[in-house]
Amino acid sequence: MKLWSVAKLDKTKAGEIQSRYELPAIVAMLLQIRNITTKDEIEGFLYNDSFIADPFEIKDMDKAVERINKALDCGEPICVYGDYDADGVTSTALLYSYLETIDANAMYYIPSRETEGYGMNKNAVDKLNERGIKLIITVDNGIAAAQEVAYASSLGIDTVVTDHHMPSGELPKACAVVDLHREDCKSRFKNLSGVGVAFKLIMALEGEYCDTTTLLDNYSDLLSIGTIGDVVELKDENRVFVKHGLESITNTDRPGLQALIKNSGLTGKTVSSTNVSFTIVPRINAVGRLGLSEKSVSLLLTEDYDEAAEIDGASSLRIYASIAMPMSRSAIVLSMLFSGVWYWNETTQASMYFADAIPTLPVQLSNFTARYEAIFGKDDAVNTVSRLNQATSLAGTLLSILPILILYICLQKQFVESIDRTGIAGE
Repeated sequence: MKLWSVAKLDKTKAGEIQSRYELPAIVAMLLQIRNITTKDEIEGFLYNDSFIADPFEIKDMDKAVERINKALDCGEPICVYGDYDADGVTSTALLYSYLETIDANAMYYIPSRETEGYGMNKNAVDKLNERGIKLIITVDNGIAAAQEVAYASSLGIDTVVTDHHMPSGELPKACAVVDLHREDCKSRFKNLSGVGVAFKLIMALEGEYCDTTTLLDNYSDLLSIGTIGDVVELKDENRVFVKHGLESITNTDRPGLQALIKNSGLTGKTVSSTNVSFTIVPRINAVGRLGLSEKSVSLLLTEDYDEAAEIDGASSLRIYASIAMPMSRSAIVLSMLFSGVWYWNETTQASMYFADAIPTLPVQLSNFTARYEAIFGKDDAVNTVSRLNQATSLAGTLLSILPILILYICLQKQFVESIDRTGIAGE
């Protein structure tokens, strides 16, 4: 049974923080309870929404980049070796997704919780060897896998370890051991999750021209889920990750994450860290306990809405009703509008089939013109149109097109969306 230790409020210290930094009383008390008392700590906590330290502050990051770039240059098969909890799943999805964008020859592997347990194991290494893997990059694990790394090396497979757990003995003899808790690591921020370390690796791979804002736009949704799921302290870089990530999750364009949000009852809501912690993360962890974590990775990576729904457990009928039909709505509306205009303007067939039983406006307008000509006769010297009562003719034309015009105005949104999705373009 866990015993929670609740910090006590020191009103005197809170009062000092309030007066010194001119903060509201409630903010000062919260800062004091969190033991955030210095100027740098307060400014970093309250106002930092973008600063992320240089990834090369982390020990061995340069070696990791060097070995991965070598693999990229040579087209070597790479495996991202993850873990079955939310942090491990998002770490795997994040790094694999990035490797795909740079055309790496990559795959991912997550061990079964029931049959393989946590971290690297020799049976998994054998499987990867059979698939021709030459480089393993661990995420959220590997710091305790000295024997497994050595075994992989004996098979000609190099390993880059990225982890955030405390070393418990001899470090693995890998090409690089990127772990914040190494005694010789001088990184300022020690409380990153596994996905946080994976993100710093991506920053390092981007090099001196790394656009951190773009990377956050692309990956902060995964980054925040893993960070919250690992229950790390939401300070410093973690706070930046989560702040950006919650905005990305709310407006995500990942079909799998959209399906997960819908399944969690969060559709149309602003997603908070509480929502992530108590609805999204448990679902990912539950799949891991069933030994199906690779499905979670597939869900987060897929760009196909049908596949996302299928992975999320939706039936074919539900996929059709909830995805196919709503996505087709604009196209259906456009087809109906075009067909409606065509048949609305049809006069010959309407007169042939319905006669006067159904007096449509176009037919009546045509009949009016014919009867007008019959009354006044037809003179080749005088254009028939010019002899018609212009006001009456124009009024009839307006009445004829008015229903279609009203219909278009009402369906304008669907009309534009359909044109956009189908790629119809004018010159």
